[in-house]
Amino acid sequence: MGMHRMRVMIAVGIALFAAVGAHGAPSAGTTYMFNCAGSSSPFSNLALVSFNLSVVPPPVSTSGSAITGTFTVLFPANTNAQEMMNAVQKGGHYTTCKLAQTVVVPSGNGGAGSTTVYTYDFSTVFPTALTVIGSSASNTDSEGANLPTALMQAKFEYEFVSVKISN
Repeated sequence: MGMHRMRVMIAVGIALFAAVGAHGAPSAGTTYMFNCAGSSSPFSNLALVSFNLSVVPPPVSTSGSAITGTFTVLFPANTNAQEMMNAVQKGGHYTTCKLAQTVVVPSGNGGAGSTTVYTYDFSTVFPTALTVIGSSASNTDSEGANLPTALMQAKFEYEFVSVKISN
């Protein structure tokens, strides 16, 4: 009986140690935050699902401005979509936009873990399209019903981007 009790105590101790360790360390993964400010309706702290950034060489321009590249963001539908839709329909633009990509690698297996933030600063940004995308993935609401996830895709053109990496 004593040996069985000892095994149970060891198992409980390991489970408690694992639970405490899991809450103390940052969770692994990548998050994306996006915000814009300027002449169009600004928005901030838009959590993204993903993004796609294209950088191309600038064309020769005599007007002093040229589109350097495009980027696309994918995010869960929310009230920021209305602000973007207004900017697309009115031909507005944002003076600046910032996209922060945070990558967390937790410690473990002898590694110390790390957090790296990639910050993309855009200037003179034009929203060009906003699309609603259906998804087969689902979320459970408070009543337990499975609901489809509504996603939005916004496309932008920009004149300049700089990238900063910090650890």
